[in-house]
Parts: sequence; C-alpha cells; structure tokens
Amino acid sequence: MTEVVEKVASDELAALALIDLEALEAEVSALDETKDGDILAAIRGGGDLTGFAESVEAELENSQRSSIQDFMESSEDLAALHKEINVCDNVLARMEQMLLSFQTDLGSILLQN
Repeated sequence: MTEVVEKVASDELAALALIDLEALEAEVSALDETKDGDILAAIRGGGDLTGFAESVEAELENSQRSSIQDFMESSEDLAALHKEINVCDNVLARMEQMLLSFQTDLGSILLQN
C-alpha cells in the first residue's frame, strides 16, 4: 500500500516539475501589460475558464454575424462601385489609345518637316 502511495506522490511531483512557473508568470505579466482585464481576471480569479471561453466564442460569433450583415447591406453599393470603376477604366483605356495615336501623328509630322 505504501508503494502505491509513494508511486502516486512521485507521479504528482513529476507532473508538477513539468509546469514551468516562470513561463506561466511571464504569460500573466504579458496579459497584464496588454491591459486585457477580462482574460487576466478570469485567470487570476480561478473561475470557470470554460464558461469564459464560451462567452468569448459567443461574442466572436456575434461579431462575425454582424460583419456578414454589414457586408450584405453594402453589397449593392460595392457592386455599383465595381461597375463605375470598370466604366472609368474603359474611358481611360480609350483616352490612352487616343493619346498614343496623337503622339504617333505628332511624330510623323515632325518627320515630314
């Protein structure tokens, strides 16, 4: 029986040895420096981190839905803008051709003189 207790105690000590307390303290300090109070409070409070993670995930999902809704609402404006850009691009391409033709005409006039 004492062998079993000693074995369990040595296993627990080995598991504790794997925890790098300095690295953990550095992570907590980094969180403190970023002023992210919610995360720091959850870690220091020893509360239910699973519940905290679920609430963060829910907030992220709400933000994602909101972003998608914003995109959908502005999609018509984006399509109109795309159409206008294409029209402008075509006008500029025609102007480029006209200027190149004008440049060629000027060059030929210079060669005639």
